[in-house]
Amino acid sequence: MNEHHPLYFFHGLESSPEGFRANYLRERYPEIRVPALPKDPRERHRILLAELTEPALVVGSSLGGLSALMMVRDVPRRIAGMVLLAPAVGFHDATYRTPEVLALVSSLAIPPGIPTVIIAATRDEVIPLEAIERLVARSPEAAVRDFVKVDDQHRLHSEAALSAMLAAIEQVRAEVQDVPANL
Repeated sequence: MNEHHPLYFFHGLESSPEGFRANYLRERYPEIRVPALPKDPRERHRILLAELTEPALVVGSSLGGLSALMMVRDVPRRIAGMVLLAPAVGFHDATYRTPEVLALVSSLAIPPGIPTVIIAATRDEVIPLEAIERLVARSPEAAVRDFVKVDDQHRLHSEAALSAMLAAIEQVRAEVQDVPANL
């Protein structure tokens, strides 16, 4: 384990610190930090700005992925690396496709120097795969270390998706181990 970079999990809209993925990760990474996050993206951001005080490796699922992208946009020195699981950068549900939300998600990209792996579901009923592909296209080529597409739905609970997530955490963790932990 890299002692220098804390590991965080940012849960999605319909999840919590006691959700399936949080518990799955906690079994494998007992040191993981899983803050309770509200539904409102701005309130989440305020909480995370206070929570992350040093460079961290962040696993973000759905809205948690959007939260990670907002953090890396605003305070990139606090993010050492990211694993994004079906990040909420577009929506099938028209309720969420407001001009404000569309402007936000279309402005986000993964900056160079922040090792990132993205895992997306090919049958995602919540986040269009095309929206995640646009995020990858907006990001510098070297920023996205791997873009894994898994035959699964939005929750990414299949064995293939969970294995890909664990491999991605280890891949990013290995890459950031030499990055200084202090701001």
